Amino acid sequence: MIVFAWNYKGLRQPSVIRDLKALLRSSSPDCLILMETKASYVTMQRILVQLHFPRFVDCSKALDNLGMLSIPSSSFYFTSSNNRHGRNRINSCIDRGVANENWWGLFPNASIKLLPQSTSDHNPQVLYCFGQHTFAKRPFIFEAAWVEDQRSYWVINQAWFTNSHLRPPTKLLNKIQTSRVALGLWNKCQFGNIQTNIKSIRDELAILQRYPNDPIAVDRDRNLRHHLNHLLKLEEVLWFQKSRLKWQLKGDKCTRFFFLTTLARRKSNRIDCIKDDFGSWLSSRNQIGQAFL
Repeated sequence: MIVFAWNYKGLRQPSVIRDLKALLRSSSPDCLILMETKASYVTMQRILVQLHFPRFVDCSKALDNLGMLSIPSSSFYFTSSNNRHGRNRINSCIDRGVANENWWGLFPNASIKLLPQSTSDHNPQVLYCFGQHTFAKRPFIFEAAWVEDQRSYWVINQAWFTNSHLRPPTKLLNKIQTSRVALGLWNKCQFGNIQTNIKSIRDELAILQRYPNDPIAVDRDRNLRHHLNHLLKLEEVLWFQKSRLKWQLKGDKCTRFFFLTTLARRKSNRIDCIKDDFGSWLSSRNQIGQAFL
């Protein structure tokens, strides 16, 4: 479940409605919370219909005497600003997500993402009940499956000998960097995604095998079968490398085992949130990383 919350002083301006529509499209929330709208009941009905949230409830007194606990947030420390310059500028953290103990028992990994200010002096907030799914940039890894393709040798050979530098250490680093970029580009443009290529070949085989008496289709079918077998071997090598198992024989057709092992390892190694020395739960990748330093 995803909840979008925004404290906005006045919600009747067309520019604000456009901005809110764009934010809702990017977040796809299940629930919308708007505060300080300065709009009447009838006006809010009309606006919420435009936003595809026709049902709404007045929650102005919902937080009284409920013993709420704060929900951790990321991205920004301050949630509102008067947008003035110099010493007259005031930043504050008055917008917070809160929940009671029962709710925390249902959603222990919940976190709030603060979006940048745009047409309001408050940051929009998006609540992720099951935690935010953030993905770090994948580091470069030399795929063992590339060795099975002879073109990888020429890619490395060309990249290795095109770089020149007087100092040997810098020359070596530049050669490695150039080879890394060249292999990444070759993998994306020529080698391709193995699973996607396998699916494409299977789809083409399904079409060709509708014409068993066509000699051209039969020859094409034979070539595709040979290429499919080659790709299946590459897929085994791919999952073998990712599983990090010291398996003696690669050709035991155990791709599913390697696949499940890789997923299990990734799940067990993942840290979704930690509690710092002050008792606060940290959920963003940057906060967790800083806590370990």
